[in-house]
Amino acid sequence: MPIGLAALLSFLIGFSGAVVGMYQIWYTGPIALKVGGAYGGDIGAWLAIGFAGIVFPPLRWLEVKKFGR
Repeated sequence: MPIGLAALLSFLIGFSGAVVGMYQIWYTGPIALKVGGAYGGDIGAWLAIGFAGIVFPPLRWLEVKKFGR
């Protein structure tokens, strides 16, 4: 079984994408403000998917290269 470091790091990076793209009553991320104008646009889920999807393959490759599983 894999160690899971690539998955953990991808999750954390995806979570940061969700935070900067979220538009909620108590918090509006900086990217959400730029997308939605004065009120903001909630694109946190899409940013989380994109960030995690882009970072996971290279991180998994590094994990396999370093640990061999």
